[in-house]
Amino acid sequence: MSFATSRRSTGTEPATYYLKSLLLNWTPLGVFAAAFGLVAITHQFRSSLELPAATSGHAPTTMALLWLAVMLAQPHKEERFLSPIYPAVALLAAQGVAAMAHRARIVALLVVVGIVAIGALRSLALVRYYGAPLQLDWNRHDVVEALEGKTVCLGNDWFLAPGHWVLPNTTRIEFVKHGFEGQLPAHFAPSNATSSMARIVHGTMAHDHALFNDANRMELSRFVDLNECDFILGRDAITVARSKVVEGMCASMLHLEKTTLLARVIFHPAFAPLAQQHVWQQYCLYQHSNSTPEVRDMVE
Repeated sequence: MSFATSRRSTGTEPATYYLKSLLLNWTPLGVFAAAFGLVAITHQFRSSLELPAATSGHAPTTMALLWLAVMLAQPHKEERFLSPIYPAVALLAAQGVAAMAHRARIVALLVVVGIVAIGALRSLALVRYYGAPLQLDWNRHDVVEALEGKTVCLGNDWFLAPGHWVLPNTTRIEFVKHGFEGQLPAHFAPSNATSSMARIVHGTMAHDHALFNDANRMELSRFVDLNECDFILGRDAITVARSKVVEGMCASMLHLEKTTLLARVIFHPAFAPLAQQHVWQQYCLYQHSNSTPEVRDMVE
């Protein structure tokens, strides 16, 4: 998400969080089109608009509204929880545009062009402003060698990390207690199964369910001591005195808290006035002082 919230450390958000999410991912015009489609269906405009009954969208609309109601009732809100209703939102938006076209074709055309244009600028913003974790050269030979068999630790930037798939198979990701107060993911339980799917199933079922909760409360079992970390990944070295940046393993990303909302949600060319409000920070791989001598040779 590209808007800051006061409760982000615990994952609980007000009901307006999902409205912001829809506006951000579907653009204001997309949400307007979906709302127009909802009105058209609710008032059964399809007969006068000559829309076939099969495309009236009653079932997906009902599903979307029920799902949204359930999600709104949950204190813990995340953007991904809305994913199941996105097809219904797309259907509503399409019907809204169709309804507009029957009354004012030029308005419908402008709405579609606006959705495409804003959506493209939003996509560019995600790549340019927030793509730092994937812009690091994880395939660099010396980096791969240095990470093998080591532990990479994440602090309050854990949600930005690209995950195990960019790291060597022998590298382990752990969490250190640093600002975040919610529940963090857990490792799969060890398994002797031969197939990948069997290991996943067994690793999930074999876990102690007492280590999880449905209130997003912090579980201290997720954290390791900072001394167990060979590397730290994030915007913050956590312990500056004992960490150094791995050479060439930094990328710029927008500072969420210090950049205004309009300046960060869509892409702005460098010459645009809002681009002057961008505040940048570095997302880096830091080598912790506990690492071996050959790893220290990589740091600046």
